[in-house]
Amino acid sequence: MQSYATAHVLQQTHFLKVRAALDGVRAIKPVTPQSSSQKPEKSLKPQKKSSVGKKILSVISSGAVLLALITAIILFAPDIYYRFFPAETLPVISETAGSPLGGSFQSTETIVEKYQPPFDALLPEGDWIIISRIGVRTQLLRTQSEQEALDTGVWWVPDFGVPGDTDKPMILAAHRFGWRWWWNTLTDPTDPQSLYALRNSFYNLPSTEPGDQIEIISGQRKYVYEIYSGEESHEISDYSANLILYTCKFLNSPIRHVRYARLINPGLNTQESPSPSGQVFKSSDQI
Repeated sequence: MQSYATAHVLQQTHFLKVRAALDGVRAIKPVTPQSSSQKPEKSLKPQKKSSVGKKILSVISSGAVLLALITAIILFAPDIYYRFFPAETLPVISETAGSPLGGSFQSTETIVEKYQPPFDALLPEGDWIIISRIGVRTQLLRTQSEQEALDTGVWWVPDFGVPGDTDKPMILAAHRFGWRWWWNTLTDPTDPQSLYALRNSFYNLPSTEPGDQIEIISGQRKYVYEIYSGEESHEISDYSANLILYTCKFLNSPIRHVRYARLINPGLNTQESPSPSGQVFKSSDQI
């Protein structure tokens, strides 16, 4: 007759196998008591794979967080900075001593007489702006919603002046930084000026200075304006101008690059210019 201890061992080592065989499953390895000094066996391979996967996820997560932080800094840092430290208005200083048509840029008063340029059937239909100095050539979009126009080019602000108007300024605005990937894609690889951003935005407006000319084509007539001053400012300060152009300085900030221009008659010197005797002439005084 078996002792209880022997029966207990028999049940522990064989009964589980017999029951598993009857159930049609693999035998279950009996659980044997382990001493405190024995360590459980480790499955190395699954842990290796899990460790590598965790490292990859950690690197991806860290990269995403860093990218989000950099993006937030680029987008919001200038705006936050200028909220605490308001920017001063900085005037644009011309590198040359006056206009190609003569005269200085000390006066911000519009002194041109209103005129209408001749009709030219060879000019394109619609409303266009051309700034040769910075390669801008694009159609003006006069919409009530600025975003509708700024998404593709230059916005002609409604409720202000029209080409040739000397009573109130014509105001044009555009992004400096393109919001579409194709803004920075060459439409003609052989021609750098085919870059959409150069032709349809004010990215290089800060490169313009007093004396630069701007052409506005409207009704198949070419109106010529000449920049007489400019500034970095949070608002337009000179509404006596005939044409005002502005764009942002940073991607997100209250500071704007602004240029002020007066309507000119290309066939006349329409700016103040001192004569040898010191007398000041205006366009209406010249023959």
